[in-house]
Amino acid sequence: MTSGGRESPSGTRPSTPIRVGALALLLVYVIMAVSAVILRFAVRGWDPLLVVPVLFGASPAMGALILLRGGSPSIGWMLEVIGILLLIMTSTGDYAAYALVLHPGSLPLGNLAVILDGSAWCVGLFLFGVMLPLTFPSGHLMSRRWVIPIAFSLLYFALVIPGNAFLPGHPVDGYPQISNPLGWPGHAGLLNALQTLSLLPLVGFVVGVIAAVVVRFRRSGGVERQQLKWFAFSFLLLPVGLALNGVPVLDRLSIVIVQTAVPISIGLAVLRYRLYDIDVVINRTLVYGSLALFITLVYVGIAVGIGAVIGGAGRPNLALSIVATAIVAVGFQPSA
Repeated sequence: MTSGGRESPSGTRPSTPIRVGALALLLVYVIMAVSAVILRFAVRGWDPLLVVPVLFGASPAMGALILLRGGSPSIGWMLEVIGILLLIMTSTGDYAAYALVLHPGSLPLGNLAVILDGSAWCVGLFLFGVMLPLTFPSGHLMSRRWVIPIAFSLLYFALVIPGNAFLPGHPVDGYPQISNPLGWPGHAGLLNALQTLSLLPLVGFVVGVIAAVVVRFRRSGGVERQQLKWFAFSFLLLPVGLALNGVPVLDRLSIVIVQTAVPISIGLAVLRYRLYDIDVVINRTLVYGSLALFITLVYVGIAVGIGAVIGGAGRPNLALSIVATAIVAVGFQPSA
């Protein structure tokens, strides 16, 4: 037992090197996040995405907390590194724009930033999408056979990395002046073929990862099953983020929400002190999700559908909007 009657999740106090390393990595993230916010403001001015480094801080913060509280070291270190990689992925483009276009020569390694902008995601995906689900919550694989999805993922990266790294083009959005320094002109067909071929091992490791989570859940019980429920619940948000890919503003916002929800859920699951019942969270999510869907369908059906029938000419109709709002209010009015 620790002071105050709280028990460490693992029952053991973490060693001094682990505590120092956890805090050091968290400090590194904070310094990088502050630098990323300043750099983005210098490149793009006021931008809603200025808050992204703060939100991505959930991952290293939860990782440090897990390490300091004696949780699984593997899970804690992965969360800390994932947070740093997310920050690199979202800030290297701004760094390259500032160093190569806006103020040439003011910052070193501008071309390296361009390369990292298109390649850091691979390491992040390997940790976040492969190792984390394969080893959560114990920090270890269930058995040696689960090395197979890891092998599929490594084959995927072996094919997709060259296809991305050597593809000619302008990788930094909004700055056509910046070209890929590793671009291999005249070989676009080969590079695209490598990316297409990488879809085969991609399917292999995705199926393997899902199977691992399902098998671990079926074998689990008690606390571990509750932990896996939290983990699975947060990861189910990933398809939402992917479904919104390409939708202005919503695509980036959804990914940020997912990347914030997953580490927080993992932190709650691993620490599990006064853990809220995940079944209640899931039920309420379904209820409020259904409510939001009902409101959207009713409003669109009345305000847009009927408006089109009676000839609204694409303009909002105040009367129909009031009717839609009234129906929604009555439909969800608590019964006496």
